[in-house]
Amino acid sequence: MAQTLRKLFTGLPSDRVKTKSSFSLPEVHAVAYVEIGQPEKAIQAGQQALRVNASHALPYASLGRAYERATRFAEAKAICEKAIAEKVDSSWTHQQLYRIAFVEGDEPTMQREIDWFKGKPQESVNLYYQAKAALSLGQIGRSRELFERARALSLQQERKETAVSIINGQAQFDADTAINTEARSLANLSLHMMPNSPRHNAFATLTLARAGDSARAQALLNGLSKLPWLGTDLKNVLLPSIRAAIQLDRKNPAAAVEELPPAVPYDLGDASSGLTLYYRGLAYLELKSGQEAAAQFQKIVDNRGVVTTDSYWPLAHLGLARALAQTRETEKSLAQYREFLELWKNADPDLQILKQAKAAPMHTAPKPYTDKGCRGWFMVLSEGLHFPDYLGTSPPNSPSSQWSERSPTQ
Repeated sequence: MAQTLRKLFTGLPSDRVKTKSSFSLPEVHAVAYVEIGQPEKAIQAGQQALRVNASHALPYASLGRAYERATRFAEAKAICEKAIAEKVDSSWTHQQLYRIAFVEGDEPTMQREIDWFKGKPQESVNLYYQAKAALSLGQIGRSRELFERARALSLQQERKETAVSIINGQAQFDADTAINTEARSLANLSLHMMPNSPRHNAFATLTLARAGDSARAQALLNGLSKLPWLGTDLKNVLLPSIRAAIQLDRKNPAAAVEELPPAVPYDLGDASSGLTLYYRGLAYLELKSGQEAAAQFQKIVDNRGVVTTDSYWPLAHLGLARALAQTRETEKSLAQYREFLELWKNADPDLQILKQAKAAPMHTAPKPYTDKGCRGWFMVLSEGLHFPDYLGTSPPNSPSSQWSERSPTQ
């Protein structure tokens, strides 16, 4: 916890923040509640910390972060701007402002914050958030360039652990976006650079499981599971997620669901940040449990502050579209398909996941094709199949030629 708190001040000029050898209880609680996924309690603690010590950076940073994670963006921005006015802003203040500006499509503010980080020790971290933001829009080429710049700058600054964190972040989201070859390569690089770090090794193992190398992931998991002390993040979030990812790769979704209960209290915490909700949703989709899957993806959609620049935001919309199709909530499903395609309107066109979403012809289908007798329609929508591949049949009482005319353009 102390390490997390001290990261707030990395890179600040010495005259900007009054240093402290210890932290007050409300300050510790504010950070801790965010880490375990209870932002409303973090807000209460952060407000108390600010009342006690308004001349220090930590109360502003932790309260702003709590508001952000609670998806209370206006209040988060107000706290950050107040910190700047009082000259107690930290790098976290400006990271928060960048992430919220991205959510709101505020390009001038994004650029203002990018400029603030230039030449500062935390510039590589801001580049990392820029990379994640690009990746969340499906802009793989752009994100790869930014990830590489972030990694190179961290190594140039002799911040090896930051570089490995950036590598693991890119690898994880690459794997969950089905960019498997690149993801496996990055996971191997992480394992090579920090072979003795349980946390970094856990994220690399997670990537390997999601990228199709479940055999090696299982071997690495066996080693991690034998460690004498794991901590909450590893024991309750990361290792269950690895086990679930392995079961998903082995086409055993029921077992994947069974691995994830320990993570439920931390679904919205720092270590998960939507990860466990997303994996649980994928497993329920495979089980054709649309209602349960929809609940997982909807929780991500309802908590944008947890996934401000993460790929789980657009992927949750796609997962929700498929889940709602399974429950035959047609109009809601179509709306989520359209939302995903709007979010990825500038995505790299050769992404497989985007092609699959576009190949579901019913996201633009007219209402007459949505009657309950059209079982094939729901199979197409919920499983991402192109209609001509589904049993070679057409919907009831409709000429097959209409389907090719109404399929979305690629």
